[in-house]
Amino acid sequence: MPENWCWVKLGSIVSVNPKKINVKDYPDDTDCTFIPMSAVDGEKGMVVQSEIQKLSKVRKGYTSFIEDDVIFAKITPCMENKKSAIVPKLENRLGFGSTEFHVLRGNKDIIYNKYIYYFVRSHEFLTEAKYAMTGAVGQQRVSKDFINGYYMPVPPLDEQVRIVNRIESLFDKVDKADGLVDEARDGFEKRRAAILERAFCGDLTRKWREENGVEFNEDEISLSEVVNVNPKKPKLEVDDGQICSFIPMVAVSDVNGKIEAMEERPYAKVKKGYTYFEEGDVLFAKITPCMENGKSCIAEGLSKCFGFGTTEFHVLRCGEKVLNKYVYYLVRAKWFREEAKQHMTGAVGQQRVPKTYLEDYMVWVPSIEEQEEVVRLLEYMLDKEFEVEELCDIDDNVELLKKSILGRAFRGELGSNNVDEESSIELLKELIK
Repeated sequence: MPENWCWVKLGSIVSVNPKKINVKDYPDDTDCTFIPMSAVDGEKGMVVQSEIQKLSKVRKGYTSFIEDDVIFAKITPCMENKKSAIVPKLENRLGFGSTEFHVLRGNKDIIYNKYIYYFVRSHEFLTEAKYAMTGAVGQQRVSKDFINGYYMPVPPLDEQVRIVNRIESLFDKVDKADGLVDEARDGFEKRRAAILERAFCGDLTRKWREENGVEFNEDEISLSEVVNVNPKKPKLEVDDGQICSFIPMVAVSDVNGKIEAMEERPYAKVKKGYTYFEEGDVLFAKITPCMENGKSCIAEGLSKCFGFGTTEFHVLRCGEKVLNKYVYYLVRAKWFREEAKQHMTGAVGQQRVPKTYLEDYMVWVPSIEEQEEVVRLLEYMLDKEFEVEELCDIDDNVELLKKSILGRAFRGELGSNNVDEESSIELLKELIK
């Protein structure tokens, strides 16, 4: 910590839960601002939707605060969810809120309210506050004594302002980067949809046909002509103790369309009441919301070349005229799933895509050679899209970056300290006199 900083107990420079302002001379029908816990956005760290209440309804039994106070949620899980904020402009300068807020009002001669705000939102403070909670499970709270006794690094006042400005500048850059990533993700989804649409109308392989002298036949056929939907289970000569591959719905990734956690179960446990499939079959989730989320895959790496899974899969077994990967990419296409959604039947929350929808679906099926080219191009283009998207997957990093910024800020590592400024210790001495 820089030499002109000092460690100070929060309670010595911050009034925790100060006395309520005197409102006895205000009429009962005076409008005032009321901030329930739900009005504080923990991620943004701000009041997003306060209420206007009559003073008569809130003057008793609620927490009182004034503009620029820091309110800090003391109860679990609101505290861990970072429900803290600086009190904004108040109606008639009167503010009340949930009794689950601690109010922190700093001595303006020594501490900047935004410095307090960012400090109580830091990872280190929140972590220690969590371990110091007391009370029954589900109703644990951070005590006033914990805050009063917590040691805080205090730089000179001008440095506090510089630190806050630096934090906000860095946070703004991180948030803008995150916003650009969100826009990029939307672009990825649109490009993937466009690539798949081009694949199944013949546009993607137009150059291949020209190079190979193949004429384009735009005729479509029903999927049932080339795919057996939910084929019958054959009679298996299998011992009850034999271990079989098992694919629950959760094992199928809705992001990359692959089996990520195949299970093994004895045949006795799966031979009845589950869906049977074979190596190379395409599995298509038929129930909402799994279908809309894209939970479909090719059954690969099955023990003994067969397996079982949830009854919420449709099984598509491809014939000689169609490649399983061609069908796989078809059912993973967003436009295919959106159309399938319109044909769902059943009760709300349990709606399913009927077998007849798949059987009757009209699809362009070129020669096997052209299908191979379609699949090759799709694998190349979509893999490139996923690679770029993974580079932009910074959701977890955003929070880590902000934690790091705050950690560095309160160690004096943001490069804003002026060692020639009067030490905060000297200022404290002046205030004590």
